[in-house]
Amino acid sequence: METVVSHYRNNERVTEFNSKYTDPVLVTSLPALEDFTAKTFTRNMFREVRKETEGACAMNTELIIQDGGKLYFKCNIFGVPEIDHVVEFDRVRGMLRCKCLWFENRGIPCMHIIACLKHQHVEVIPERLVCKRWTKNAKSDFMKSNVDDPSDSDKVLKCRLGVLGAECSRLMDVACKNSIDFVEAINVVVNTITKLQKQGENPCNGNLDDDYVVDPLVVK
Repeated sequence: METVVSHYRNNERVTEFNSKYTDPVLVTSLPALEDFTAKTFTRNMFREVRKETEGACAMNTELIIQDGGKLYFKCNIFGVPEIDHVVEFDRVRGMLRCKCLWFENRGIPCMHIIACLKHQHVEVIPERLVCKRWTKNAKSDFMKSNVDDPSDSDKVLKCRLGVLGAECSRLMDVACKNSIDFVEAINVVVNTITKLQKQGENPCNGNLDDDYVVDPLVVK
């Protein structure tokens, strides 16, 4: 069981690394919109959104009604004009709603919504159509919200490790680009470690609770 869990965690780390530190090849005819989705969504969800973007490139979009700040579009797939989808675009609220309800069911914008964005020359997906759980920083936000949960001290320890690891990864990515930043960052890290060690902090227990007894350290 420990081997299987370790394998899953390693795959998760590899996936997170690929999402944060690698750039996919842009293949659609909407490079600005595709680049935004690549920088916002995780790699797996980016592939799903790219499928919708590719579908939007082959759609016909027509503005049928304009009511103040609301626009209503009729979209149909090239070669299938008899099947229409109506999309409501509220420019004031930055919200789009399609009658296919793809976003409500899957949490990503459908090809009809992306086709309307293309029609209006919008190069980013509105914030209301970006679900936090599919973004690259969703995990760090979740962990930061649980770093002080008194109901589960073991979860608190894991969340603290995850948050600290994520921030250290950002530090390494930024500080290693030039020698001055690297020297400054390494000095701060070394001084912080020395300070904590002098204060008697235990990195294993983390002082989660004075009455909390953890499992003993496993040694070979």
